[in-house]
Amino acid sequence: MGESLRIALFVHHQLVTGTGAAGSTLSLADALRARGHVVDVFGLELAGSGESIARQIRFPFVAAQRVRRALRSHEYDIIDASTGDLWLLTRAEIARSRTVVLTRSHGLEPLGVAARRAGVKRGELTLRRRYRLYHGGWRLHEVRRTLRIADAVLVLNKYERDYVTALRGDQTSTVMTAPLMGPGYAAAPDVTAVARVLVTGGTQWRKGGHDNGAVIAALLERNAELVVTWLGADEASVKEWVTERHRPRVHVVSSATGNDIASLLAEHRVVVHLSRFEGWGMLVVEALSHGCIVVATDVGVVGEVIASSGFVVPLGDRDAAVGAVDAALRAPDWAERAQRAATAAARFEPSRVVTLLEENYFEARRAKESRVAAAAKGES
Repeated sequence: MGESLRIALFVHHQLVTGTGAAGSTLSLADALRARGHVVDVFGLELAGSGESIARQIRFPFVAAQRVRRALRSHEYDIIDASTGDLWLLTRAEIARSRTVVLTRSHGLEPLGVAARRAGVKRGELTLRRRYRLYHGGWRLHEVRRTLRIADAVLVLNKYERDYVTALRGDQTSTVMTAPLMGPGYAAAPDVTAVARVLVTGGTQWRKGGHDNGAVIAALLERNAELVVTWLGADEASVKEWVTERHRPRVHVVSSATGNDIASLLAEHRVVVHLSRFEGWGMLVVEALSHGCIVVATDVGVVGEVIASSGFVVPLGDRDAAVGAVDAALRAPDWAERAQRAATAAARFEPSRVVTLLEENYFEARRAKESRVAAAAKGES
């Protein structure tokens, strides 16, 4: 076992295992502890209880107090906080401390807001005034300030890297990372899955919303024997989009995590992921690890990782999605595609992700120690 680091992870979400950014953060903490590091995790609970939006607004204030104490005492070697959490700190405070302060994207908010605004212009959704005031307004200031003052930024994809590099004017302090795969990740592909289709996402605009319903309806009409599972939907969604005679061939799974997702992926040959915005695309990589052929939009890292085995379709192009699913179901090179999919997913095998993050942490600490030493020498 190598040198141990003292690490604090901050994330502006309730600390619930197996759910989104919080679940990924908790899994990462466990993996780092297994490597011998000392890890503390601070979530939305730090801001007390009460209505969610009020706690989100309050969280950076209590997080800043906690981080300032840690910077003064050098309590941690690494502080790794989600974007927007540290906007109340100053660059000078961070620069004086030997502690490395990183900010981590779980899906960069300014890019997500830009995607939603583009959807508004196309007439696909409307935004409430409250969204424009905070999440689509002041919150962006919090995020951009955190991105500027951190020692380095951990990003999920090339679009985030380009945005942060332009904002900071410095490419060397922007580091590519990946979330930690959970139980949905398979060590080897299963090429025995039957020709069923798993559609991910319900009716949310960000998850593909109405595209999912339209594509499912068209697939059932064109393929009399096809069975579809709709993950993330509810019975009302099925009734809205699927005719009564086709509904027996649609299995609805409203939500699933961990081992349940692994079981679903093992039972389906084709996975449809028509998201309008992703920071990364964990479910897609989990699907690849099972040898699934993925039909997806080019969001996050999705287009890159499915390029050799799946089908990339334009945002909102339902006809292209239906055609790609038909091609995937009939693909004569199914076994070869499954193997290529698994090979692409292997880049994100959990132990590799943790090892790369450790290397990034140690490199960031060496760079920070050099800067602090140089600054001290200049002042003497």
